Amino acid sequence: MIMDFMQLEFSFLYLNELSAFKIVEGDTLQREMALIQLGEHLVFTSTEGIYFTISHYHDLILGIVKAYNVKVEFLDLDK
Repeated sequence: MIMDFMQLEFSFLYLNELSAFKIVEGDTLQREMALIQLGEHLVFTSTEGIYFTISHYHDLILGIVKAYNVKVEFLDLDK
């Protein structure tokens, strides 16, 4: 089990349990609507527009953004 973590202000997030993504496409209203629904599945949001969720929500996130015609890019947290 990987026990690495990163500290974001005063939150400790275990890397092996996280996925991070950013929104890369979609009109403003659709992005806002998707983010309202995504909000209940996010554990942290950076000021740079990077969203963190539990890694096993990957398919759920893709389903939500697809419903709003929004595209996301998942980030590699190992770099």
